[in-house]
Amino acid sequence: MTNVAFAGNSSWSILNFRKNLILALINRGIEVHVIAPYDIYSEKLIKLGCHFHHIHINRRSINPLTDLILIFRYFQVIRKTKIKYICTFNIKPNLYVSYACFFLKAKPIVNISGLGSAFLGKNFISNIAKFLYRIALFGNKIVFFQNQADLKFFDEANIFSGNPNNVLPGSGIDLSFYEKNNNHLATKKNITKFAFIGRLINDKGIIEFLEAAQEITSKYDDVEFNIYGDLDLNNPSSINENIIKKYSSKKIQFLGKINNIKEALQKTHCVILPSYREGMSRSLLEASACGIPIIATDVPGCREIISDQNNGYLCKIKDSKDLFFKIEQFLELSNDELKAMGDYGRYKVEKEFCVELVIKKYLEAILA
Repeated sequence: MTNVAFAGNSSWSILNFRKNLILALINRGIEVHVIAPYDIYSEKLIKLGCHFHHIHINRRSINPLTDLILIFRYFQVIRKTKIKYICTFNIKPNLYVSYACFFLKAKPIVNISGLGSAFLGKNFISNIAKFLYRIALFGNKIVFFQNQADLKFFDEANIFSGNPNNVLPGSGIDLSFYEKNNNHLATKKNITKFAFIGRLINDKGIIEFLEAAQEITSKYDDVEFNIYGDLDLNNPSSINENIIKKYSSKKIQFLGKINNIKEALQKTHCVILPSYREGMSRSLLEASACGIPIIATDVPGCREIISDQNNGYLCKIKDSKDLFFKIEQFLELSNDELKAMGDYGRYKVEKEFCVELVIKKYLEAILA
């Protein structure tokens, strides 16, 4: 029997982003294993029919001994379970599972779901990150990218020469779960509500969001900015909570992490993500699937989702003034224009980003 494993930083991320793929494999009689840190979502994966293997990962650690132990632990689990294919999505699993598989028959299916902070600069850390990926992707591996720009980057940096046919539409959106729910856009509103949904780190553009929000709220009375997400203190791009508090007001509210994003979208008129770079932004895709307009930076992983002025607006990277201008443009739209913008976003996700497209690619790789 073919068996497949999923290795990630958390059970939550595997359940949230790979559930449909896991079910598609199980329904075809394929044995599915999950290798991740145990958390409250691990039991849900087990109930789906997965075999679970706990493994400790410190995402921020750069201790060589700790990382060698992690590689050896992956080696032990994969060898014991005789995994045939192992799917990875986060940086450390991408690297260390690939290293472990050099000594095993298991074939990694690596998903470059974003380049992260380590790749955004031109310094010693970014050079090390490229070197580590160059080694990890050497040999007979299947490598998926989530946008053409990342594939091109890996090719030009001599890390890996990828197949253009292996560019996925992110992790895919389950359109039956994220139903269109945007009738509130067509009704007269007293307050226009904007939302930031994501980790509160510099690379997501949270500072530009806060600066633009502060300028808008000082000029307009009928606006509100809500921030949904948590402080990712283990990320090198993390920010201090005091910065959030500095900008907080009755019109700019930090609401923390939310478990049901659909509830937040039901009372949101526009989702804003001024990110510096994405694999393929999940929050923008979820908003668009629900028919909510979006504003985001003209960068890889965002620009693919936005058809400028049709389902949202593109703004300049690291430019809170341009973001302010795009928000003003949005505020000038009529209710009919808002609804039409949201409807176009749903249409675009249906055509280009549904989860079935991702599942098809993985099944072709696994069942070939």
